[in-house]
Amino acid sequence: MILIDTHIWIWWVSGSEQLKLSEKRELDKLLEPPCIVAVSLWELSLLFQLERISFKIPIFEWLELATNPSLVRILDCTPEIAKELIKLPKAMHRDPADRLILATAKANDLVLMTRDKNLDRLCKMNSLRIQNL
Repeated sequence: MILIDTHIWIWWVSGSEQLKLSEKRELDKLLEPPCIVAVSLWELSLLFQLERISFKIPIFEWLELATNPSLVRILDCTPEIAKELIKLPKAMHRDPADRLILATAKANDLVLMTRDKNLDRLCKMNSLRIQNL
């Protein structure tokens, strides 16, 4: 299964040209919906409030569409994920959302799809599977 980072999720659901064609093809051909971490909803809210993103439809409509269970599976934090968070070195990437995304992928043995260079580096440091298309 695939875990998609917040920016990939936003671009995919929005039909953004920022999403590479290879990424779109990979997501569209999945037999099961990709996963997102619940913290992605928080990140989306902040980005919207700070006016760093906007949508062609009202935000609440976009959220309903973007969180439809037939489109994505939302993963909450669990004790297993907390254990993975504790194992991460303190000096390693301090963004709490990215740390949670990384720990979720590791705890659930998921392939992470991201273009975040920091997450990419962390995945390699932690022997985590990452999908770069």
